[in-house]
Amino acid sequence: MPERTEYAHGTPSWVDLATTDVAGAETFYGGLFGWDAEQMPTGNGIYSMQRIRGVDAAGIYEQAEDQKAGGMPPSWTTYISVDDVDATTAKVAPAGGTVMMEPFDVMDMGRMSVIGDPTGAVVALWQAKGDARARLAGEHGAISWNELMSSDVAKSRTFFEEVLGVTHVPNPGFGDYNMMMVDGAPVAGMVQRMEGMPELPTPWLVYFAVDDCDAAFAKATSTGGSVIAPPMDMPPGRFSILKDPQGAAFAVITVNPDYSPVG
Repeated sequence: MPERTEYAHGTPSWVDLATTDVAGAETFYGGLFGWDAEQMPTGNGIYSMQRIRGVDAAGIYEQAEDQKAGGMPPSWTTYISVDDVDATTAKVAPAGGTVMMEPFDVMDMGRMSVIGDPTGAVVALWQAKGDARARLAGEHGAISWNELMSSDVAKSRTFFEEVLGVTHVPNPGFGDYNMMMVDGAPVAGMVQRMEGMPELPTPWLVYFAVDDCDAAFAKATSTGGSVIAPPMDMPPGRFSILKDPQGAAFAVITVNPDYSPVG
């Protein structure tokens, strides 16, 4: 598949995992997605870059000790590309959100902040330098979709419209499912959390593309993963929601090539 080199402002462009066991996560996801790991020293420890054919696909790092002590579950973080992280972060508090980490430089790779929307759902803002973003799409092991299961979708929708300048449209056939739109294209999903929906450790869910959802499900559950939702069919494709051996939630999806997400 061709590599992706550009992400418009407001588009999810990277994910990484804060975990209690980096080596264990490398083994689990490497076996599931075929990722190769390269551990890169940083000022705060080791960042394990996960690659497919030498191309960056995701990151894994050790969860902070205070987060472990506070009982915060291991989790995947979605990063949203912005043109100016300082200017965008300045809009967070006036829109009812919380700035959890003020903008800071990540070596020579980019500049980021960590924010929470009015419901407390955490996401990162990322201003890349060069090509420091995920560069694969639509193939096994690559990011396929990012989705927010919000406790108050109206608040979340308004927040991201004010902070990022995105728009939202309903997805035909999915009731109150909202598509986050940038330049007329869907970039993420948002749904109201309802009774009976799967319990997730964190509201933002990352979907990874797989060639065969059922095979990926079997591989994950046979190597220490656990089930949140078993494989099922929806118009976008066949998907399953899982937890890795340390408890971080993620989804796998085999995309329906004939599916059109809007209109």
